[in-house]
Amino acid sequence: MKMELWGSNIDYYGMEGGGSPVAVANDRRYFLKTQSVIGNFYSNISFHKNLQLRTTLGANVINQRNDYYGGRDLRYIARPDGAAYVENGRYNSWQFENYLTYNKDFENENSLTAMVGLS
Repeated sequence: MKMELWGSNIDYYGMEGGGSPVAVANDRRYFLKTQSVIGNFYSNISFHKNLQLRTTLGANVINQRNDYYGGRDLRYIARPDGAAYVENGRYNSWQFENYLTYNKDFENENSLTAMVGLS
């Protein structure tokens, strides 16, 4: 097995001791995969010619997978014995709205509109 050694600034007096950018690029893996689904549905219901209910349901669903590997030779990036993990997460957001609207036209060219809602 061939072991590659890279110079880093720990080799120089007075430097902070971080790893070589080449070593970090070769010995660290971080992948974040995201899948999103966004949707919206609504319904209008007429109870009377002047009275309507509008209901809206919306959703945003996010699935994520995080794959990480950090070799043990990466100072200040990985733990001294290295690190590897896979994390899965799901994040849901919902929106639910209801609006009841009353419209009335009068014979003298006046009208009345009233709305009550919840979101």
